Amino acid sequence: MNNSPLYYVLTIEEERSISKAAKKLGISQPALSSYINKLEKKLGGRVFDRSVLPIELTELGRVYLDYVRKSYALEAEFDRQYDDLKDFETGSLIIGGAHSFTAGFFPVPTARFHGLHPGIDIKIIDARVPELKEMAEGGEIDCFIAADGDQGENMASEVFLNERILISVPAGLKINDGLKQYAIPREDIFDGSVTQKEYKNVPLEALKDLTFVVLEEDQDMRRIFDRLYEKHGLKPSAKLVVGQTTTSFSLTIYGVGASLVSDKTVRYGNYRDLPVFYAFDAELARRKLVIAYSKERYVSLACREYIKTVIESFK
Repeated sequence: MNNSPLYYVLTIEEERSISKAAKKLGISQPALSSYINKLEKKLGGRVFDRSVLPIELTELGRVYLDYVRKSYALEAEFDRQYDDLKDFETGSLIIGGAHSFTAGFFPVPTARFHGLHPGIDIKIIDARVPELKEMAEGGEIDCFIAADGDQGENMASEVFLNERILISVPAGLKINDGLKQYAIPREDIFDGSVTQKEYKNVPLEALKDLTFVVLEEDQDMRRIFDRLYEKHGLKPSAKLVVGQTTTSFSLTIYGVGASLVSDKTVRYGNYRDLPVFYAFDAELARRKLVIAYSKERYVSLACREYIKTVIESFK
């Protein structure tokens, strides 16, 4: 599909530039401009408004792009069904997740799956969950990892792991000296027992003067943070907003501020230096992870087998 002219419009819309799109597509800018000119002549109107920078889709362009996305999804769905009609020795699988998930959870099941089905081409996409839902609905990916409840109503899903959200505080802060009785032993995180054990909740009042590194408002970890502080009637001293959990946790490690992080991100993240971890409100701090896929799209045999491998890998 990446070599199809239908894909050209998608790429230009994403890059907001014909020159950048041409570079990404591996074709010359004159060739791409010529294709757009021919397309606009065929449609009888402009697809892109070139009078503004970056360029934007016209109303006709938006209608055409909707057609392009549907065509892309149908072609991808045909490819999945065609692969299933063969001997399952070849085919493709596209899976997605936030970076903390793809780095932490995909290596083990992906290695197992590849060992059993070496002929299946695998592509892993790092993106935020809202983007992944859109990709799954459009048939651009087969499945993705998300927190349970964050996958959306149009997705079917399978639970594969329970995790616990922790407050992480830079190790070098003196505030930790007065909170030693609340600190969670790191070995509990690395042996997986932190999800079963009970701990004293750190008093949030003690953390009120800390800067917190939080995710954007449409992400589950941010919603947990907001509910926690709203429930206890507190407000953090300052917030730094980032796009990924791995970014917020890395900033905590380097002393920028405190953050929320799941025990599994720490356990599977292969970090060298670690902050101090604290438990908080158990009702808000526990969640399930799911691997989700569209209810409306054909689910390939490769995808079904991969989902099974993920579930078995984390039993």
